[in-house]
Amino acid sequence: MNKNYLIIFLSVACSLLCISCKKDKTDNIEQPVVSNRIVAISDVHFFDTENLLVAPSSPFDSAASTNDVMILHSTEILDEQFRKIQALNPSILLIAGDLTNNGERINHEIFHDRYLIPLISEGVSVFVVPGNHDINSPYALKFNENSTEPVANISPEDFSDIYSDCGFSKALSRDASTLSYSAILNDDLALIALDVCHYEDGISSLEWMGGSVSSETMSWIENQVNTLQNSGREVFVMMHHSATEIFNNENLFIPKFVIDHHVPFCNKLVELGIHFVFNGHFHSQDITEYEQTKLFDISIGSVASCACPITILDVDDNNIMNVSTSTLSGWNVTFEGKDFDEYANGCVINYVKYYIENYLPISDTAITNSLIQIAGDAYITHYHGDEYLTSEDLEYIQGFMEQAPLLSPIIKYLIINGLYSDIPPQDNTIKFDYKTGEIVQ
Repeated sequence: MNKNYLIIFLSVACSLLCISCKKDKTDNIEQPVVSNRIVAISDVHFFDTENLLVAPSSPFDSAASTNDVMILHSTEILDEQFRKIQALNPSILLIAGDLTNNGERINHEIFHDRYLIPLISEGVSVFVVPGNHDINSPYALKFNENSTEPVANISPEDFSDIYSDCGFSKALSRDASTLSYSAILNDDLALIALDVCHYEDGISSLEWMGGSVSSETMSWIENQVNTLQNSGREVFVMMHHSATEIFNNENLFIPKFVIDHHVPFCNKLVELGIHFVFNGHFHSQDITEYEQTKLFDISIGSVASCACPITILDVDDNNIMNVSTSTLSGWNVTFEGKDFDEYANGCVINYVKYYIENYLPISDTAITNSLIQIAGDAYITHYHGDEYLTSEDLEYIQGFMEQAPLLSPIIKYLIINGLYSDIPPQDNTIKFDYKTGEIVQ
C-alpha cells in the first residue's frame, strides 16, 4: 500500500474548500488444530533494520512518520506473527502481496528464508503473489544518518526465483505475460494467483499503485477456471488489489486500491462461478459482497499495521468454510515506551497528521487537530473490520462539521458514510458454504 493515497483525499478536500471512535479490538482467537486450515495474510512490508538502517536516521524517521506500517519493529512483529501462524498449524498459507517495504532484494531474501522456509520444511504449502511494493521499486533504499542510498531491488523473474517454492514450482499453469499462476490446493480447492500489479519502468506513482488484468490474462483465467472446475474443485482467486469497493465512495476519494475496470472483472468472475477473492493493499480487514452475487471480496489487513490481523479459514467435509480473525491487539510488549495498541494506533494517527498538515491549507490549529483525530480514528476502526460509528462519536463529528462546514462533504461521504459504514456481510467471523457462496447462519 502506498501512503500517497491520502494526498488524493486531501486534494479533493482542497477543491471543496476552494468551491465554497476509534474501536479497540481484543479478538485474538485460540482455535483447535485442524487438517484443512488455510491461513491468509497480506501487506507484510518486511524491513530489515539490521542491514538497511543506520540509526539514528532522520530520513528514516521522516519515512516512518508517513507510514501506518510499523517498519521500525518489523522483525519483532513478524517473529510473533509467524510464531502464531506456526501454532495455528495450517496446511496452506496464502500471502496477498507487499511482502517487503519497497522491493529490496535483501528484504525479499531474508523474509523468504527467515519466515517461509521453516513453514515449508514442516509441510505447509505457501502461495504468494506480488504487491505494488515488491518488484522494480525505485524506492529500495538504505537509510543512513542524514542520507539515503539505493539498494538492489528485484525484477519479475527474480520474484519467481526467490519464491519458487511458494507457488511457482507447484503451478499447474503460468500466464505468459504476468506472474499469475494456477495451482491445486487440495482435493477440493484450487487457486488462481493473479499478478495484477503495474511495475513497468517509468510509470507514474499513481499508476504504480494501481492494478489491472489484460484481456489476454483474462482469457488465461477463464481457461484455468474451467480446467480446475472440471477436476471437481472450487476455485479461489488471490491478488493484491480489491475486486470491488470495500467501503462506499472508495474510488471517488481514494482510487487505485480497487482493480481497474472492476465491474466487468467481477461480472466475469461471477459468470465463471467464483465466490471468493482474497486480497490486501488497503490494510483493511473487510469482507464485501459484490452486488449480491455471492462473489465475496475478502480483504486482509496488513499483518504489520494497527490490528495486525491474520485471517483463518477452516474448511470441513460439509463444504463449510469458517472465517475468523486473530489480531495482535493486547499484545504484551512496549515499543518506544508505549504499549503495543497505543504505538500501533499512533502510527496511523501520525501518518494522517503528516498529510493533513502538509497538504490541507487549514490555518486554524484546533480545526486541524480535530480533523487529524477524526480521520485517524476512522482509519483505525476501518482497519479492524466490523466497523461502526458510536452515537457519541457521531455527535462529536457532527459538531466538528458545524465548525468546519466546508469540510462537511468530505466528512460525510468519506468518513461517516465511507470508512465507518461497513458494507455487508460481517468481516471478522463468518461461515460460508464455499461451493455455493451462501452465508451459513
